[in-house]
Amino acid sequence: MFKREEFKVEAVYEIQSRGDSPFSSHAEKPGLTKSRLTLVFRGGIEGEAVMEEFRVHFGLKSEACVGLVRFTGLVGGRDGGFVLHHNGAVRNGVMKARQTVMPGSASGHLKGLRGEMKVQASSVSPVFSVRFEYYFV
Repeated sequence: MFKREEFKVEAVYEIQSRGDSPFSSHAEKPGLTKSRLTLVFRGGIEGEAVMEEFRVHFGLKSEACVGLVRFTGLVGGRDGGFVLHHNGAVRNGVMKARQTVMPGSASGHLKGLRGEMKVQASSVSPVFSVRFEYYFV
């Protein structure tokens, strides 16, 4: 039986720019917004990404978000790009997200990439810690 080689890298990303706009207005909670973020990665992942996400705001320090991220740069020394499906939440001021590589989205020397990023930060911090576990098919 063939055993695939798996890799793990750690990095951080920082929000370089962010634009928020209302997605849907309603007199009662929850509020809905759409955000476009530009991210810069450093560490085992080097590069830039653009994230489009939708957020549901339940109240102070509590929200949920879904979106897509297009990354371009280096992962473990290999260059290329890929798209992530983003799913996260803020609870008590701590943001945690899971970002999964969309199958078939990787290009360049990252072609065949599969994997999952785990992201965490304080909701007031522009710097997020990232742990990326990945493999190639």
